[in-house]
Amino acid sequence: MTRGSHGVQSSIRLHRRYGTSSEDLDRSRRRYLRSVFNKLMPSILTLSADHSTESGNPNDHAVDTIADYRFKNPFLLAEALHALGDDPDPVNIGNRVVEDGNKRLAWVGDSVIDLVFRTQWYPGDESRGSAMGRWYRDMTENRWLGGVGFTFGIDGHCIVSDGKSLVELTKGQMADAVEALIGAVWLDSDRNVGEVMRLMRVMDLECPAEHTLPLRPVILAK
Repeated sequence: MTRGSHGVQSSIRLHRRYGTSSEDLDRSRRRYLRSVFNKLMPSILTLSADHSTESGNPNDHAVDTIADYRFKNPFLLAEALHALGDDPDPVNIGNRVVEDGNKRLAWVGDSVIDLVFRTQWYPGDESRGSAMGRWYRDMTENRWLGGVGFTFGIDGHCIVSDGKSLVELTKGQMADAVEALIGAVWLDSDRNVGEVMRLMRVMDLECPAEHTLPLRPVILAK
């Protein structure tokens, strides 16, 4: 078993056990569940240094990984973790000026998620209309993607681009981070759809079997 995979597998087992909790959890219960799962479930991210650095040396982040995928260009990971704030300041990441946080990578990731879902759906017999109503629409919305990010502890690694610290990222910011991370792996892996599918599978982001409902994230974004 690869490094970190035991924690990820434990995370998925916990996810499957509690993934059918009611969507209507009140705020205090959501926070309680989040605190419990943050203790039980290690993040799928491993960071080696402060990602606000303006260093131009990729070796400063030599062990940056997500779900055991090791970045060749860790500045893509750094950019993916910069959430767009209300009054963003330009940030120098790997000698590139980033003015809109992780939005550019999120736009890439949004398209990659569509590509993966539709590629997984294609061999089956389910109609487009059925897929949209059964799982596709839910699994591509901000609330779902944001819930995935909170469930797997990604919010604890994000930096808000306006320099402000937030108690919680918004559902939109968290969804952007998930999309941006997927976009970062897509670009860093030279558009290797297999690597992206592996990451999305760890996050329970894959086309569900026919006649079944997808597993909802344990911690749903508000």
